[in-house]
Amino acid sequence: MSRREGNIAVIDIDSSRIKVVVANAGVNNSFVIKSSNEMKYDGFQEGRFLDEEALPGIIRQLVGSTIKHTRPKITQVYVNVPGDFTTVHVSNEKIEFEDLKEITPNDVQIIFERANKISTDKYTIINRSPVYYLVDGEKRVIKAIGESTRTLEACVSFVLAENYFINVIDKILASVGLQAEYVSAAYSTAMYVFEPEIRDRYALLAQIGYISSSVMLIRGDGLLFLKSFDCGDGNIAADICEVLDTPFEVAEELKNKVNLSLTLDNDAEYTAKMDGKVVGYQATLVHDVVEQRIVIISNLIRDCLAQCRFPYPDYLPITITGGSICNIKGAKEIISKELGKSVVLADPKVAYPVSHGDTAIYGLLSLAIQHEVSKPQKKSLFRRR
Repeated sequence: MSRREGNIAVIDIDSSRIKVVVANAGVNNSFVIKSSNEMKYDGFQEGRFLDEEALPGIIRQLVGSTIKHTRPKITQVYVNVPGDFTTVHVSNEKIEFEDLKEITPNDVQIIFERANKISTDKYTIINRSPVYYLVDGEKRVIKAIGESTRTLEACVSFVLAENYFINVIDKILASVGLQAEYVSAAYSTAMYVFEPEIRDRYALLAQIGYISSSVMLIRGDGLLFLKSFDCGDGNIAADICEVLDTPFEVAEELKNKVNLSLTLDNDAEYTAKMDGKVVGYQATLVHDVVEQRIVIISNLIRDCLAQCRFPYPDYLPITITGGSICNIKGAKEIISKELGKSVVLADPKVAYPVSHGDTAIYGLLSLAIQHEVSKPQKKSLFRRR
């Protein structure tokens, strides 16, 4: 069976759920999902899982129901590493040739290896990719192979994952006979959301998770900047729960009904079921709570962008992806007002209805399929454990 015909398994670990998908390649770089399962869990904050003891049971259950009985047998799985457990290092390197030379894959491999000046016991490199190449000191390109030049310069992006995360997941997957290939969730999402011509001119992306979110600057095929913060759309429900003194499940229901674009009368209500009864809540109060949290999230995004050392055009829009905040009507407009930027919602790019929260796993699937198909020709850009 060829790689194109074979099944590929991926695991997406975000701050509220773990999802496992088995798929194979479709036409035009698409994919066909064969099986999919997910489970909610306690998530992570400040770079640590909140309930590490429960994690093995959840992942083993998902693997058992999604991967275990797949034929042919799957022994490798691609794992998205959340932004909370990753960091980005950008390095520049230059090679000079004696004569005019056509760039080969080996030349690219050499300049990547020379650009890697990273020394750390805390992290492992899981992605490396070009932001751009410079040919003869003036021609900027994204693909260098085949170019004729006397000098080749490269701006290379390295994404590193915390060994804590890798060691925890490695141990769990080894117990069910699987090896992991780790991929940055930020990287896989960015490569999936933005077309190459957009990335070549810079792109901004904010992944709004449940209790953890990430902000990144992309150029070419690499991440220039990545910063995470511990806040997300789960905090919206927590605020509703606290202010309205209502159970968390009710707060989640109310959050999912909110439409901030509406002009409300003082007696307008949102309703939710509690203890078998329909209960009304003052809509204007619900709106105030939701708006305040979205403003907080917007301010955290702005704080992240302020820490980016790489210049980018002020007019650059920011694309939002992630959880239920993308489904709250009017949220995009509040974020845009607070940031002073145009805001765009990411398109999951599939023909059937999906949640914005699935963008990361579809990005991982797309990248994994490309990687599998190219394996005979290219050395891995990912770190296998």
